[in-house]
Amino acid sequence: MTSKNPCDRLILTGPMQSGKSTVVRQILAQLEPGRLGGFQTEPLPEGRRVGFQIGPWDGVCVPFVRFSGQANALWNPQVDASVFSNQAAGWLRAAVNADWCVLDELGILEQGIDAFVQEVNRVASSTVPMLAVIQERALPFWMEHLPQDRCRIYRLDAGNRDSLNKQLANELKQARLNRLSG
Repeated sequence: MTSKNPCDRLILTGPMQSGKSTVVRQILAQLEPGRLGGFQTEPLPEGRRVGFQIGPWDGVCVPFVRFSGQANALWNPQVDASVFSNQAAGWLRAAVNADWCVLDELGILEQGIDAFVQEVNRVASSTVPMLAVIQERALPFWMEHLPQDRCRIYRLDAGNRDSLNKQLANELKQARLNRLSG
Protein backbone atom coordinates (compact mmCIF):
# COMPACT_ATOMS: atom_id res chain seq x y z
CA MET A 1 0.00 0.00 0.00
CA THR A 2 1.34 3.39 -0.92
CA SER A 3 0.14 6.46 0.94
CA LYS A 4 -0.06 9.99 -0.47
CA ASN A 5 1.94 11.03 2.61
CA PRO A 6 4.64 8.38 2.83
CA CYS A 7 5.58 9.39 6.38
CA ASP A 8 2.34 8.51 8.16
CA ARG A 9 4.18 6.54 10.84
CA LEU A 10 5.46 9.04 13.37
CA ILE A 11 7.96 7.69 15.86
CA LEU A 12 8.66 9.57 19.09
CA THR A 13 11.69 8.57 21.08
CA GLY A 14 13.89 10.13 23.72
CA PRO A 15 15.54 9.55 27.06
CA MET A 16 13.63 7.98 29.93
CA GLN A 17 11.51 10.53 31.79
CA SER A 18 11.88 13.10 28.98
CA GLY A 19 8.13 13.68 28.68
CA LYS A 20 7.22 11.42 25.74
CA SER A 21 3.88 10.33 27.21
CA THR A 22 3.09 13.92 28.19
CA VAL A 23 3.66 15.02 24.59
CA VAL A 24 1.39 12.20 23.38
CA ARG A 25 -1.44 13.42 25.63
CA GLN A 26 -0.90 16.96 24.29
CA ILE A 27 -1.09 15.62 20.72
CA LEU A 28 -4.27 13.68 21.43
CA ALA A 29 -5.91 16.83 22.82
CA GLN A 30 -5.33 18.52 19.43
CA LEU A 31 -6.82 15.78 17.25
CA GLU A 32 -10.40 15.80 16.06
CA PRO A 33 -12.66 13.37 17.89
CA GLY A 34 -12.56 9.93 16.40
CA ARG A 35 -11.89 6.31 17.13
CA LEU A 36 -8.53 5.98 18.86
CA GLY A 37 -6.80 2.61 18.65
CA GLY A 38 -3.67 1.31 20.26
CA PHE A 39 -2.65 1.38 23.89
CA GLN A 40 -1.03 3.32 26.68
CA THR A 41 1.34 2.17 29.40
CA GLU A 42 1.74 3.79 32.78
CA PRO A 43 3.28 3.02 36.16
CA LEU A 44 1.20 0.95 38.52
CA PRO A 45 -0.68 3.32 40.84
CA GLU A 46 1.05 2.09 43.97
CA GLY A 47 3.07 5.23 44.69
CA ARG A 48 6.53 4.08 43.66
CA ARG A 49 7.97 2.28 40.62
CA VAL A 50 6.90 -1.29 41.32
CA GLY A 51 5.70 -2.09 37.82
CA PHE A 52 3.70 -0.99 34.81
CA GLN A 53 0.24 -1.52 33.37
CA ILE A 54 -1.12 -1.35 29.84
CA GLY A 55 -4.56 -0.64 28.47
CA PRO A 56 -6.55 0.64 25.53
CA TRP A 57 -7.08 4.40 25.37
CA ASP A 58 -10.75 4.00 26.26
CA GLY A 59 -10.55 1.15 28.74
CA VAL A 60 -9.10 -0.38 31.85
CA CYS A 61 -5.38 -0.98 32.25
CA VAL A 62 -3.98 -4.32 33.40
CA PRO A 63 -0.59 -4.96 35.05
CA PHE A 64 2.03 -6.50 32.75
CA VAL A 65 5.28 -6.23 34.70
CA ARG A 66 6.32 -6.06 38.32
CA PHE A 67 9.71 -5.38 39.79
CA SER A 68 10.72 -7.10 42.99
CA GLY A 69 12.15 -5.18 45.94
CA GLN A 70 15.66 -6.32 45.05
CA ALA A 71 18.34 -3.80 44.07
CA ASN A 72 18.65 -5.32 40.58
CA ALA A 73 14.89 -5.73 40.05
CA LEU A 74 14.88 -3.61 36.88
CA TRP A 75 17.15 -6.19 35.27
CA ASN A 76 14.95 -9.10 36.30
CA PRO A 77 11.35 -7.97 35.80
CA GLN A 78 8.42 -10.37 36.16
CA VAL A 79 6.61 -9.95 32.82
CA ASP A 80 3.15 -11.38 32.14
CA ALA A 81 3.56 -12.20 28.43
CA SER A 82 -0.10 -13.21 28.15
CA VAL A 83 -1.14 -9.57 28.57
CA PHE A 84 0.76 -8.73 25.36
CA SER A 85 -0.13 -11.85 23.37
CA ASN A 86 -3.83 -11.68 24.28
CA GLN A 87 -5.15 -8.27 25.37
CA ALA A 88 -2.60 -5.92 23.75
CA ALA A 89 -2.54 -7.93 20.51
CA GLY A 90 -6.35 -7.67 20.43
CA TRP A 91 -6.25 -3.90 20.88
CA LEU A 92 -3.83 -3.71 17.95
CA ARG A 93 -6.08 -5.90 15.76
CA ALA A 94 -8.93 -3.47 16.41
CA ALA A 95 -6.70 -0.44 15.76
CA VAL A 96 -6.59 -1.04 12.00
CA ASN A 97 -10.21 0.17 11.90
CA ALA A 98 -9.58 3.29 14.00
CA ASP A 99 -9.11 6.88 12.88
CA TRP A 100 -5.80 7.09 14.74
CA CYS A 101 -3.45 4.53 16.24
CA VAL A 102 -1.25 5.57 19.15
CA LEU A 103 1.18 3.14 20.78
CA ASP A 104 2.59 4.50 24.04
CA GLU A 105 5.02 2.81 24.37
CA LEU A 106 7.01 0.08 22.67
CA GLY A 107 9.98 -1.15 24.68
CA ILE A 108 12.26 -4.10 25.22
CA LEU A 109 10.12 -6.27 27.49
CA GLU A 110 7.64 -7.25 24.77
CA GLN A 111 10.13 -7.84 21.94
CA GLY A 112 10.10 -11.63 22.38
CA ILE A 113 6.32 -11.97 22.31
CA ASP A 114 5.68 -13.01 18.71
CA ALA A 115 1.90 -12.48 18.64
CA PHE A 116 2.34 -8.92 19.86
CA VAL A 117 5.21 -8.11 17.47
CA GLN A 118 3.15 -9.49 14.55
CA GLU A 119 0.20 -7.25 15.45
CA VAL A 120 2.46 -4.19 15.73
CA ASN A 121 3.72 -5.01 12.25
CA ARG A 122 0.17 -5.51 10.95
CA VAL A 123 -1.16 -2.19 12.26
CA ALA A 124 2.00 -0.43 11.06
CA SER A 125 1.38 -1.84 7.58
CA SER A 126 -2.26 -0.68 7.55
CA THR A 127 -3.60 2.68 6.39
CA VAL A 128 -4.43 4.08 9.84
CA PRO A 129 -2.21 7.06 10.78
CA MET A 130 0.09 5.97 13.60
CA LEU A 131 2.09 7.59 16.37
CA ALA A 132 4.41 5.24 18.25
CA VAL A 133 6.44 6.08 21.30
CA ILE A 134 9.51 3.83 21.31
CA GLN A 135 12.10 3.59 24.07
CA GLU A 136 15.48 4.71 22.73
CA ARG A 137 17.13 1.42 23.65
CA ALA A 138 14.37 -0.49 21.81
CA LEU A 139 14.36 1.65 18.67
CA PRO A 140 16.64 -0.57 16.52
CA PHE A 141 14.47 -3.65 17.14
CA TRP A 142 11.15 -1.96 16.47
CA MET A 143 12.39 -0.18 13.35
CA GLU A 144 13.07 -3.62 11.86
CA HIS A 145 9.33 -4.32 12.22
CA LEU A 146 7.98 -1.05 10.84
CA PRO A 147 7.70 0.09 7.21
CA GLN A 148 10.74 2.38 7.30
CA ASP A 149 9.80 4.19 4.09
CA ARG A 150 6.66 5.42 5.90
CA CYS A 151 8.36 6.35 9.20
CA ARG A 152 9.67 9.64 10.48
CA ILE A 153 11.60 9.57 13.76
CA TYR A 154 11.50 12.46 16.22
CA ARG A 155 13.80 12.56 19.24
CA LEU A 156 12.29 14.46 22.15
CA ASP A 157 14.54 16.73 24.18
CA ALA A 158 14.21 19.82 26.35
CA GLY A 159 14.66 22.08 23.32
CA ASN A 160 11.76 20.73 21.25
CA ARG A 161 9.37 19.36 23.90
CA ASP A 162 7.05 22.38 23.77
CA SER A 163 6.85 22.70 19.97
CA LEU A 164 6.91 19.08 18.88
CA ASN A 165 3.38 18.26 20.02
CA LYS A 166 1.78 20.76 17.60
CA GLN A 167 3.96 19.61 14.69
CA LEU A 168 3.16 15.94 15.24
CA ALA A 169 -0.56 16.64 15.71
CA ASN A 170 -0.60 18.49 12.37
CA GLU A 171 1.21 15.63 10.65
CA LEU A 172 -1.28 13.09 12.03
CA LYS A 173 -4.19 15.27 10.89
CA GLN A 174 -2.71 15.46 7.39
CA ALA A 175 -2.14 11.71 7.30
CA ARG A 176 -5.79 11.15 8.23
CA LEU A 177 -6.96 13.55 5.50
CA ASN A 178 -4.77 11.72 3.00
CA ARG A 179 -6.27 8.41 4.11
CA LEU A 180 -9.84 9.71 3.80
CA SER A 181 -9.24 11.20 0.35
CA GLY A 182 -7.30 8.21 -0.94
